[in-house]
Amino acid sequence: MHTTFLKLAVSTAAFAVFATGAATAQTWEPDRPINIIVPWSAGGSTDQVTRVVAPILSEALGTEVVVVNQPGASGSIGTKAATDAPRDGYTWTANAIANNATYAVSGLLEDSNIDDYRIYLHVANAPLISVNADAPYKDFGELLEAMKTGDVTVGTAGVTSSGGTALATLE
Repeated sequence: MHTTFLKLAVSTAAFAVFATGAATAQTWEPDRPINIIVPWSAGGSTDQVTRVVAPILSEALGTEVVVVNQPGASGSIGTKAATDAPRDGYTWTANAIANNATYAVSGLLEDSNIDDYRIYLHVANAPLISVNADAPYKDFGELLEAMKTGDVTVGTAGVTSSGGTALATLE
């Protein structure tokens, strides 16, 4: 059942891509591979979803779609590579609107204006907190109190990742 749901979700996402860009898709026929830059490390949620969507896009567009991981500086290195690329349809990025909104504020990218880009959403993250089964915390309140004392070590994908943003909110 999980596989069926995943296929349905991915198909819906792919449909949304082509439905929103139908006029462009009708006039543009790619003649070489398309690179999708994932500005995060391989294996993360953005990478996983992009690797599921890429073959569907490839089939629909009739050309190879290559997923390229360019992590670093909380996603800003790969994002900069995508925004610096020629705007010819052959370089895409799999990133989050929230990340682009914070790059300029955090000083990671000088210009993160995405007004002239076509945007589609194929995944939304819901940050959650988990602890080891043998951790002493019985509920979130206890964990939050321990976090206030600085006795808790936390890991995220970066300061502008959904986890990093959630931690900043808690702070």
